[in-house]
Amino acid sequence: MGETKRTTWRAIQQHLMTGIGYMIPVLMAASLAGAIASLSAAVLGWDIGSAEALESANMFLKFLAWVKQVAAPQCQNLMYPVFGAYLAYSIADRQALAIGFFGGYLALIGPSGFVGAIIIGFAAGFFMKWLQQVWKPGRQYRTIMNFCAYPIVGAIFAFTLMFWIVNPLGSFINQTMQNIINAVGLYGELPLAAMISGMMAFDCGGPVNKAAFTIAYSLGATGWNMVPLTYGAMIAPLGFGIGVAIDKFIIKKNIFGEDLSGQGFSGFIMGLFNVTEGALPLVLDDPVAMIPINVIGSAFGAALSVWVGNYNYIGRPGNVLGFFLQDNPLSYILCLFAGAAVVGVLTCFRRMQLAKKRELTEDGAES
Repeated sequence: MGETKRTTWRAIQQHLMTGIGYMIPVLMAASLAGAIASLSAAVLGWDIGSAEALESANMFLKFLAWVKQVAAPQCQNLMYPVFGAYLAYSIADRQALAIGFFGGYLALIGPSGFVGAIIIGFAAGFFMKWLQQVWKPGRQYRTIMNFCAYPIVGAIFAFTLMFWIVNPLGSFINQTMQNIINAVGLYGELPLAAMISGMMAFDCGGPVNKAAFTIAYSLGATGWNMVPLTYGAMIAPLGFGIGVAIDKFIIKKNIFGEDLSGQGFSGFIMGLFNVTEGALPLVLDDPVAMIPINVIGSAFGAALSVWVGNYNYIGRPGNVLGFFLQDNPLSYILCLFAGAAVVGVLTCFRRMQLAKKRELTEDGAES
């Protein structure tokens, strides 16, 4: 029974990692293009975040503003359809690809976000796999089934699931998170900072993350400190990279395995540029432990930073492009990496625990 559960979980992880493998290049390329545009503008002393910049007579300024405000974020949003599509594809091959795209896009424009893309990706994949098993046409009808019947039935299934279940669930989570944040805010700035940063790291782009982002931005417009928002996006992937580095240079036991070790470096780079999704491979490999670890590290880093007096506002980059634009760059960087170090160290303890369990299981199987 235990072996069956492990095999099932491994299969689920493989499907998830297939989706992530196709999603990460889309996310990285768009994010880095936007970051390069921001850096170029900062060097030239231009503000490319305003509506006026998009109407500028200076075509290069207008181009940088368009990349930052339009091209990069819109292309970055393709992560949801791409993830949903290739998650479904991993389960049921190309018959599920379009259905996964549809579901991922509906998760994007609805309130369910990354969690919605996960749900619909699995649902579309398993539904299309089941449909092909129970509805097997003769050879002469196979083409029309593949290009017409399967996609139509799959699309109706995806639309129905997204409308009645997935997006309402995402909306409920968003509203619940907003109520929690508002309640915590009554207790002061430090608890609110820890709450928003922890929520940003909770699901790496899902509805909880989006709820925290929305509220932080609305507060930021009134002058509230944006440090927790930025830290919540950065600490989890930075901690992933730090954990892999600790394993490689100090522990030296390969506790992350080959795949995760390779993804740790890219996760660290993504963290530097505010891309929370860089932590996803590790979270999806071990969600029970990594979600609380990421929340603890992010909440600690943000509360520490606010406590020592760091402040950031909307429009000033809080990621690596804005480190030295901060009022106190050294304090800002130290608090950020203090939170990431908490994640990295706790992650290494967890991975050593998992490695020890695997060794005991293997020894028991051999005896």
